[in-house]
Amino acid sequence: MWMYANMGAPRALHVQGHTMIFAKQLTGDGQMRQFTIDMDPRAGWIASEADGRSAPKTSAIRDWRQVEAAIALFERKASQLRSEGWTEI
Repeated sequence: MWMYANMGAPRALHVQGHTMIFAKQLTGDGQMRQFTIDMDPRAGWIASEADGRSAPKTSAIRDWRQVEAAIALFERKASQLRSEGWTEI
């Protein structure tokens, strides 16, 4: 179950005790792509990109500007996939 929290920044999603500030999942051509940014008490935030075929690409982020840059990058990638006919789920 997804619940939104007002954090003064982008809305946060609380999923079973885990806080995501960004999450998009798209499907197309029998494939899946997922982009997430999760809060992590030790690292700050964890940005992750998964394609369902290999291990997710993850990076720890400590600076909010880097979080904003990661969100913008994930939005561009998702937009490109949608323009190629992928569907957000």
